[in-house]
Amino acid sequence: MQTAKEQTEVSTSQIRSALERVVSSTAFHRSPQLQRLLSFLVEESLAGRGERLKEYVLGVEVFARPPSYDPRLDALVRVEAKRLRSVLDEYYSAEGSGDLIRIELPKGSYRPIFHFQPACRSSAATSQLEKPNRTWQWLSLGITALLLTAVIVYTGIRLRTPRPSEIHTVAVLPLENLSSDPENEYFCFGLIDELTTLLAKSGHLRVIARTSASQFKRGDDISSIAQKLKVEAVLEGSVSKIKGHVRVTMQLINAADSVHLWAETYERDDTDSLRVQAEISKAVALAVSHYLTPNELSISEHHRYSADPEANRLYWKGEYFHSPIGKKAWKENLDKSAEFLEQAVQKDPQFATAYSALADVNATLAYESGGGPATAMHMSRARQAAMRALELDNTMSEAYGVLGTVQFSWDYDHAAAEKSFQRALELNPSDARAHMWYAVALAPQHRFEESLRQARLARDLDPLSFATSNHLAAMTYFTKHYDEAMQLARETIEIDARIGAPHAILGMGYEAKQKFDEAIAEYQLGLRLAPNHGFMTGRLGHALAMAKRTDEVQLLLLRIKPQLETESFSDLYTAYIYLGLRDWDSVFQHLDRAYERHDPDLPFINVDPIFDPVRSDPRFAALLQKLRLAS
Repeated sequence: MQTAKEQTEVSTSQIRSALERVVSSTAFHRSPQLQRLLSFLVEESLAGRGERLKEYVLGVEVFARPPSYDPRLDALVRVEAKRLRSVLDEYYSAEGSGDLIRIELPKGSYRPIFHFQPACRSSAATSQLEKPNRTWQWLSLGITALLLTAVIVYTGIRLRTPRPSEIHTVAVLPLENLSSDPENEYFCFGLIDELTTLLAKSGHLRVIARTSASQFKRGDDISSIAQKLKVEAVLEGSVSKIKGHVRVTMQLINAADSVHLWAETYERDDTDSLRVQAEISKAVALAVSHYLTPNELSISEHHRYSADPEANRLYWKGEYFHSPIGKKAWKENLDKSAEFLEQAVQKDPQFATAYSALADVNATLAYESGGGPATAMHMSRARQAAMRALELDNTMSEAYGVLGTVQFSWDYDHAAAEKSFQRALELNPSDARAHMWYAVALAPQHRFEESLRQARLARDLDPLSFATSNHLAAMTYFTKHYDEAMQLARETIEIDARIGAPHAILGMGYEAKQKFDEAIAEYQLGLRLAPNHGFMTGRLGHALAMAKRTDEVQLLLLRIKPQLETESFSDLYTAYIYLGLRDWDSVFQHLDRAYERHDPDLPFINVDPIFDPVRSDPRFAALLQKLRLAS
């Protein structure tokens, strides 16, 4: 901090000239909000009113907050002050390095200080020394002129140099809930979902899926988030609700230097929460577009929500329970999600967004059901809901993704599925789930290069999702790159050690290497994490048979026999066991039943190495033909 003597050496006119240079600089020209804040701080200080520079005064008089403004609930002033300090440092380290006067805003204070920059004080002090002889004086003037010319040329070049390239990757973090009302948690979730969707559908950004972004929170280290998610910017904020009034504060942060690029607060009457969500999400998306891409984002005018607030509220809850984020009983919540979404579409039969979400939930339930009548029921519901969503709105990318999944895994119609996935990605290039399922659909057709590309895109968009990571491992296993597939499975375990599925990939890799004891150990570990997992049970039976542990295989077959009779255990998974026993007739008996039951995993027999021993059997070729797959 400057001394009292140093302060008096800086005149009011010098300070105002310095302020004018700062606010008209390149560093400040994109932020009228910071220009306004700095000008207010300086002028109030020069007028002797520095004691007024408190957070509440700045919020009301600079940022136009209402008299009810509460700095404890709205951090905008603190955020902008921090951003002001950073931009001032940026200015004085480059464009303002030659300024005579430096304006600073000390941490923990809103009263600016003014002092000569060190280099400039040295020059001023030199003028008080003994005058040099005339020759040296002329030489000094010449050197100074050359240096000044160099500075002018450098500055001109710098001002013409483009700013750093626009931001193309962004993560939207969960909003901090500042209210005690638990219903506000739903609102926070819905707002992030809507904002993520709007940014992703713009076509100019790579937006990290909420599954990965939600693993962080406001206040976490930005550089660490950027490294893990591979993003260039982070959008974060908070929400508070008081007596029917909602306040949302948002900040866009540059991941490279943690500098706040933009911040704003939105206040609305909370008469219809989802309409407020839609309105604020669009406002935020449009506001940050200037910082994110070379072109303004194309934000759809289409309203995603219902005119009925109660239908919106039911949809809101259904989507909350559909998401696995932060919930231990995710599978148990799927039925609850479907129930809320069914009520939403009953309340408003024209609610396309709710139909699309209902389709997605039922597709998930179909895979979780393990085959049989339950899978058939949920696949049928998924198709009906997706088709209804598209009848109402043919721009619903999520509905196309679900339709593609049904066409691939239930209809075995690969051409139709591909068209649906491509349309989904055309509408929303950042849809990680669509990329993932497109990869899954390509693999059985031996289109491995395309499949792996889509699987990697899915993982890049959702890097901390065990689902995208494990699917990439599975697609790699089908190419018979077993070591790479096993490494990817280990990386999936690092993401979430509670998930059993990656242990199936490890077991399959060990089996391919004829290491059956290691495979059995992995399958057993996976089953401890996911009891009664049908796929893992079938693979365990295969490994036991290959290890000649026949008694254990027979006990396993006895255990699953009642489930086979009630069609609650997959015939495909049973065929794995008979492959290990080398009982080919039983293998094809169960494969035929799996086809009759439309087992969702059946197309993978075309690429799964476990079926290599029967590929030359005419019955296998006939089954592939029925599945519309080339041998």
